[in-house]
Amino acid sequence: MTFQVNDNSHRVNMPINSNNSIVDVVFSSILQKYGSHIDVSLYHPQEVIVVLVVHSSGLIDNGGFEYLFSASFDGDSDFKITAQSHLELGLQLGYKSFQEAFSTFPGNVIPFDPTDRLSQYEQADKDFRIKINKRYWKEDEDGGRQKKMEEYINKNADLFSQYIK
Repeated sequence: MTFQVNDNSHRVNMPINSNNSIVDVVFSSILQKYGSHIDVSLYHPQEVIVVLVVHSSGLIDNGGFEYLFSASFDGDSDFKITAQSHLELGLQLGYKSFQEAFSTFPGNVIPFDPTDRLSQYEQADKDFRIKINKRYWKEDEDGGRQKKMEEYINKNADLFSQYIK
């Protein structure tokens, strides 16, 4: 099986197995190149978007914003770049979910320490936190997030082709 990355001037065939998507391959390849520890300062700006959206969505999909806020991304301790990355991809519900989650912190100031951040977030109304998580998850009910990521990789094929073998 092969995937193709197309931007009308560039085509790269990528052998993959049926369990991998082009997004997974690019994300994994970026982490192999720079190391598995998330550090925004290391990446090309388009790589930042892929890494932050894929990693944050994996955390949120598996445990809501509670999981995200217990994690740390070097260079994005307050998750503002992560939120903006969602917006850059056109993930409006994801971006709005981040804004609502940020609003639960006093003065919209997100603590840098994961323990403090999670503790403060969990003080917010539980039903409101569930609503935020459900809004975030809704955007990917029909694979919408995955499709946006694939479109983004295709649009930036000149950069991402280095990860496709």
